[in-house]
Amino acid sequence: MIKMIWGGLIVLLFTACNPAPIPVPPVEGKTAEPKFWRGFPVMPGGVEIDDDIAAYHYTVIADVDTVINFYREQMQDTEWELIGIGDTSMADEESAAMWFANDESTVTLQIWSKTVVTHVAFMIDSRYPTPLQ
Repeated sequence: MIKMIWGGLIVLLFTACNPAPIPVPPVEGKTAEPKFWRGFPVMPGGVEIDDDIAAYHYTVIADVDTVINFYREQMQDTEWELIGIGDTSMADEESAAMWFANDESTVTLQIWSKTVVTHVAFMIDSRYPTPLQ
Protein backbone atom coordinates (compact mmCIF):
# COMPACT_ATOMS: atom_id res chain seq x y z
CA MET A 1 0.00 0.00 0.00
CA ILE A 2 2.80 2.45 0.88
CA LYS A 3 4.59 1.57 -2.39
CA MET A 4 1.40 2.42 -4.34
CA ILE A 5 1.10 5.79 -2.59
CA TRP A 6 4.75 6.64 -3.22
CA GLY A 7 4.47 5.47 -6.82
CA GLY A 8 1.36 7.61 -7.31
CA LEU A 9 3.07 10.65 -5.77
CA ILE A 10 6.11 10.20 -8.03
CA VAL A 11 3.91 9.94 -11.13
CA LEU A 12 1.90 13.00 -10.02
CA LEU A 13 5.08 14.98 -9.35
CA PHE A 14 6.59 13.97 -12.71
CA THR A 15 3.50 14.92 -14.72
CA ALA A 16 3.12 18.24 -12.85
CA CYS A 17 6.72 19.20 -13.66
CA ASN A 18 6.62 17.92 -17.24
CA PRO A 19 3.12 18.45 -18.61
CA ALA A 20 2.28 16.85 -21.92
CA PRO A 21 2.52 19.27 -24.85
CA ILE A 22 -0.77 20.71 -25.95
CA PRO A 23 -1.37 19.95 -29.62
CA VAL A 24 -1.71 23.06 -31.78
CA PRO A 25 -4.34 22.79 -34.49
CA PRO A 26 -3.25 23.77 -38.00
CA VAL A 27 -4.08 27.33 -38.98
CA GLU A 28 -6.57 27.50 -41.79
CA GLY A 29 -7.26 30.44 -44.04
CA LYS A 30 -5.27 32.80 -46.21
CA THR A 31 -1.52 32.67 -46.35
CA ALA A 32 0.39 35.93 -46.29
CA GLU A 33 0.35 37.66 -49.65
CA PRO A 34 3.78 38.44 -51.06
CA LYS A 35 4.71 42.11 -50.86
CA PHE A 36 5.85 44.08 -53.91
CA TRP A 37 7.27 47.52 -54.58
CA ARG A 38 6.83 48.72 -58.21
CA GLY A 39 6.94 45.17 -59.51
CA PHE A 40 9.86 44.13 -57.31
CA PRO A 41 9.15 41.43 -54.74
CA VAL A 42 10.08 42.03 -51.13
CA MET A 43 11.81 39.01 -49.64
CA PRO A 44 9.64 36.95 -47.29
CA GLY A 45 10.16 38.23 -43.75
CA GLY A 46 11.17 41.68 -45.01
CA VAL A 47 10.38 44.57 -42.65
CA GLU A 48 9.91 48.02 -44.20
CA ILE A 49 12.09 50.82 -42.84
CA ASP A 50 10.58 54.30 -42.92
CA ASP A 51 13.44 56.63 -43.77
CA ASP A 52 14.54 58.96 -46.52
CA ILE A 53 17.62 57.14 -47.86
CA ALA A 54 15.75 55.39 -50.65
CA ALA A 55 12.47 55.12 -52.51
CA TYR A 56 11.87 51.85 -50.61
CA HIS A 57 14.01 50.30 -47.87
CA TYR A 58 13.57 47.10 -45.90
CA THR A 59 15.55 44.69 -43.75
CA VAL A 60 15.56 40.91 -43.80
CA ILE A 61 17.37 38.17 -41.92
CA ALA A 62 19.49 36.80 -44.76
CA ASP A 63 23.00 37.26 -46.06
CA VAL A 64 23.91 39.44 -49.05
CA ASP A 65 24.37 36.46 -51.41
CA THR A 66 20.91 35.11 -50.52
CA VAL A 67 19.36 38.49 -51.37
CA ILE A 68 21.23 38.64 -54.69
CA ASN A 69 20.14 35.11 -55.62
CA PHE A 70 16.53 35.89 -54.63
CA TYR A 71 16.37 38.88 -57.01
CA ARG A 72 18.21 37.06 -59.78
CA GLU A 73 15.62 34.30 -59.69
CA GLN A 74 12.50 36.36 -59.02
CA MET A 75 13.10 39.02 -61.66
CA GLN A 76 13.83 36.69 -64.61
CA ASP A 77 10.33 36.74 -66.10
CA THR A 78 9.45 40.39 -65.47
CA GLU A 79 9.66 43.61 -67.45
CA TRP A 80 12.88 44.43 -65.57
CA GLU A 81 16.18 43.34 -67.10
CA LEU A 82 19.16 42.71 -64.83
CA ILE A 83 21.92 44.90 -66.28
CA GLY A 84 24.61 44.44 -63.66
CA ILE A 85 25.75 43.26 -60.24
CA GLY A 86 28.68 44.79 -58.36
CA ASP A 87 30.48 43.97 -55.14
CA THR A 88 30.59 47.20 -53.14
CA SER A 89 31.99 45.66 -49.94
CA MET A 90 34.29 47.62 -47.69
CA ALA A 91 36.74 46.26 -45.13
CA ASP A 92 34.17 45.71 -42.38
CA GLU A 93 30.88 45.53 -44.30
CA GLU A 94 29.65 43.13 -46.97
CA SER A 95 27.59 44.92 -49.60
CA ALA A 96 26.54 44.75 -53.23
CA ALA A 97 24.54 46.62 -55.83
CA MET A 98 22.20 45.30 -58.51
CA TRP A 99 20.89 47.33 -61.44
CA PHE A 100 17.65 46.63 -63.29
CA ALA A 101 16.19 48.54 -66.24
CA ASN A 102 13.02 48.64 -68.28
CA ASP A 103 11.88 51.03 -71.02
CA GLU A 104 11.19 53.83 -68.56
CA SER A 105 13.54 53.54 -65.58
CA THR A 106 16.64 52.13 -64.00
CA VAL A 107 16.42 50.80 -60.45
CA THR A 108 19.42 50.30 -58.21
CA LEU A 109 19.22 47.87 -55.33
CA GLN A 110 21.75 48.64 -52.62
CA ILE A 111 22.25 45.58 -50.41
CA TRP A 112 24.35 45.71 -47.25
CA SER A 113 24.75 43.61 -44.15
CA LYS A 114 24.64 45.11 -40.65
CA THR A 115 24.95 42.83 -37.62
CA VAL A 116 22.24 40.15 -38.01
CA VAL A 117 20.13 41.78 -40.74
CA THR A 118 20.64 42.73 -44.33
CA HIS A 119 19.30 46.02 -45.70
CA VAL A 120 17.82 46.30 -49.19
CA ALA A 121 17.24 49.80 -50.55
CA PHE A 122 15.63 50.59 -53.92
CA MET A 123 16.57 53.76 -55.75
CA ILE A 124 14.80 54.68 -58.95
CA ASP A 125 16.10 56.81 -61.80
CA SER A 126 13.49 57.73 -64.41
CA ARG A 127 14.84 57.87 -67.92
CA TYR A 128 12.03 60.14 -69.05
CA PRO A 129 11.32 62.59 -66.22
CA THR A 130 7.87 64.11 -66.13
CA PRO A 131 7.94 67.92 -66.38
CA LEU A 132 6.65 69.79 -63.35
CA GLN A 133 3.11 70.97 -63.77
